[in-house]
Amino acid sequence: VRCIKPNLDKKKDLFEDGYVMKQLRSTGMLATIQIRRQGYPVRLKFADVLQDYGLVCFSVSELPEVRPTKENIARIMEATKIDGYLVGKDKVFCKSWLRDALGQLRRQFISDVEIVQRVVRGWTARNKFKTLRVAKVKQCEVVRDFFEYLEFTCSTPPAIRTDEEGTKIVLAKVQAEKLKAAAIAQAVLMRKQKLEKEQREKEQQDKEMADAAQAAIEMEKQLAEAAVAAAAAAEAEADAAKAKANSGTLRRKNPDAISRYVAGGEVVNCTHPGCRRPFRTFEELKQHVESHFAEPAVQSGDVMMEDFAFVDDECVVTAVVYYERQKCVAQFDINSPVFAVDGRADEEEDEIPRVSLGILVNPDRDSKVSKVRAHIGSGVVIEVDETGNIYCTRLCKNNVFLQSVRFGDKFKMYDEAALGENGLLPQTRTKILDIVLLQERLKPANFMTRVNLCSVRISFVRDNDADADIPCWISLRSAAAFRASVLTRTKPGCV
Repeated sequence: VRCIKPNLDKKKDLFEDGYVMKQLRSTGMLATIQIRRQGYPVRLKFADVLQDYGLVCFSVSELPEVRPTKENIARIMEATKIDGYLVGKDKVFCKSWLRDALGQLRRQFISDVEIVQRVVRGWTARNKFKTLRVAKVKQCEVVRDFFEYLEFTCSTPPAIRTDEEGTKIVLAKVQAEKLKAAAIAQAVLMRKQKLEKEQREKEQQDKEMADAAQAAIEMEKQLAEAAVAAAAAAEAEADAAKAKANSGTLRRKNPDAISRYVAGGEVVNCTHPGCRRPFRTFEELKQHVESHFAEPAVQSGDVMMEDFAFVDDECVVTAVVYYERQKCVAQFDINSPVFAVDGRADEEEDEIPRVSLGILVNPDRDSKVSKVRAHIGSGVVIEVDETGNIYCTRLCKNNVFLQSVRFGDKFKMYDEAALGENGLLPQTRTKILDIVLLQERLKPANFMTRVNLCSVRISFVRDNDADADIPCWISLRSAAAFRASVLTRTKPGCV
């Protein structure tokens, strides 16, 4: 049991984020959660898997005979076509996200079954109603004919006389009864024909009404599809407009002279040799650079000084800038020391903050970038400790590269022994920015080289020497490193 205090003053309705996060970090809760997420926290019994997901692999008639054995459970999990599980002796060990994926698959399957049931039940009910309606009409005709027959046969015949007059009277009455019976039979026949005609007309009307209703449904369906298409087009147009508005560097809406200072450029010595004062704010540093330095040419991929304007906000820990080839798609200011960068296309909340690259729109994106972007997957988890060191843990199956490796020893501020070939990041916690090494690199570096040393570049899936050939990559800009290494140090050239 871990007790977490919301504030130091023991007051109600007061929640201090930094204090609570510090307690969670010191008690090891964040590390425990991360370890659980990397393992298999969800454990399902064989019987539960067979009951909930058996229909994915077996038919309804076969399911009662299937036993919850390891082989049958393995067949069910293979039929789901979802990775991230292991089959044990009597349980299935799953990743944290696998339960949601299995639940979605089960809900889709149940929805399809309900649709089939609804159609079959409606068809059965309509056929039964038609049969009952025809039987009722026939029953009414039989009852009506029976009562007419009783009315005809139950009349009392006159007394039979032996004389000739009596015989004539009897014959006349018999003839009259025959005529009456013939008239009744004719009336019954005509009524029957009338009912049959009305039945045919009603069936014709029902058919015409059904055809009209079907046509109306088709028309409504076409209108709905047209409305959906129009909405999708409007949404796509809005996304394109938003992407166009967000294209380029997010923090460069009004570029000025300071935005053209890049790493590697020649810095003109300050005209005030005695200037050694430190710079505590970004605006103070910006004014000094504008008044003392020339404007070198911009080089592709270099970090400009304006990109660190977020350091004046004490809540911001790191800025994440996402690039597709040489184009900046979006920038995110992160106020949490632990966050994830992945390729998911949803905005659902997670245990830690995350940057979902899958939801970003770029109208200039080509097929190669789209293919690489689709394989980012679970991405990486970035951690920034209290001193400003940056750690990276690769969660995705595909390759993730630290691009600082190809910039030479000048930018060597990482754990070289933990990296693979060409800067390949392992699936373990690896230090990619060491503040101690950063302090050593700053001593001989010029000003804009110091600015670039405060950023780390990571590429997904593929890595190349030229920025134009890297489909997807991010730049991590450390506020702690910038404040400790640039704002509070003597500027080069001001000696």
